[in-house]
Amino acid sequence: MNQFKEFIRERTPSPSPSPSPSPSPAPAPAPMLLGPWQPPTQAQGTPLPWYPPAYTQQYPYYMYPPYMYPPQQPLVWHPQASVQVQPAVSPNSTWLQEVLHIPYSDDKDLNQVSNEKDAISLRHRVRAEQVMSTPEFRDWAIKAGSKELLVEGDFGYDDCHYISALSLLCATLTQGFRTREEYISAVFFCGCHGKYDQDNDDEDVGGVAIMKSMILQLLKQYHSFDLTGIEKDIKLDLLKDGDIDQLCGLFVWLIKRLPRDLILVCIIDGAVHFEIDAFEDGLQKVIKCLLSLSKDNTVPIPVKVLVTSPIQTEMTAHLFREEGDDDDSRFISLESFPEINYISAAIESDREMNEQLDAYEGNDE
Repeated sequence: MNQFKEFIRERTPSPSPSPSPSPSPAPAPAPMLLGPWQPPTQAQGTPLPWYPPAYTQQYPYYMYPPYMYPPQQPLVWHPQASVQVQPAVSPNSTWLQEVLHIPYSDDKDLNQVSNEKDAISLRHRVRAEQVMSTPEFRDWAIKAGSKELLVEGDFGYDDCHYISALSLLCATLTQGFRTREEYISAVFFCGCHGKYDQDNDDEDVGGVAIMKSMILQLLKQYHSFDLTGIEKDIKLDLLKDGDIDQLCGLFVWLIKRLPRDLILVCIIDGAVHFEIDAFEDGLQKVIKCLLSLSKDNTVPIPVKVLVTSPIQTEMTAHLFREEGDDDDSRFISLESFPEINYISAAIESDREMNEQLDAYEGNDE
């Protein structure tokens, strides 16, 4: 029995000593009271402090306040120089002359026409000078108010077709008007830019060239334009691109700002040369613009419009002849002129023309 108990005692594991009580876990650190967020102050060359390690043990990185991220470089404030905004420069006459530049001048055309005088037949020159003796021309030249006139020749297509006897008449009239201070004259000779340039899309042909030339002549003869506020009425970006509507609008805008003691004379010679598909639309807009000026009661000055052609025109005559208007005082056709002794007429042609020009220009009515 005792042996059996001893055997059981050997086979039974001795009880392990009672474990000592485990130490209680360390209390969790209290969260930091950070207070309200404050923007970072200007650093004086030193980095901002690193976030505290105790905070990283309690909260993930995406909960860090912005100012606790380690800066890559010191936040140093550098004062910026103030930017001075320059006001937009208002267009002036010089600016317009640069924008509307064309590779020729009216003086050059006047000289070219005058140099062709000997190449034009005597018969044509005498018939053109007869225009100044007609009542229609006297009414156009002497009448105090605005007036328009279309003169069509019967010269045919000879070698001097592009510069005709009517071109000489227009050149003489222009030179006479420019000797008087109360006149401003703008002239364009289509024949000087039609013979060799009809197949080219150059700037010195078409309605755009006519209007550019007339605006430049206007700016050259009158230097006191006040262009304040022009950008409100004229689209300057389209004007730079040569938009015919904006050019006509600018011409009207300038005319309405001329003083009342002036008289404007607009002359287009050889209109038939631009009555082709490439230039017809532009010519039509220009003539409509000039005719509307001569009939506009809001224009402060008289506007006299003279258009000539060595042969009969179609579109131009249609624009001059209003529907239902039987007034023929705006038309002169050389076909209706009687035949005269051209030799005897040529002897006194220069003297008579000068006398009639003096009479027209000296009339103050």
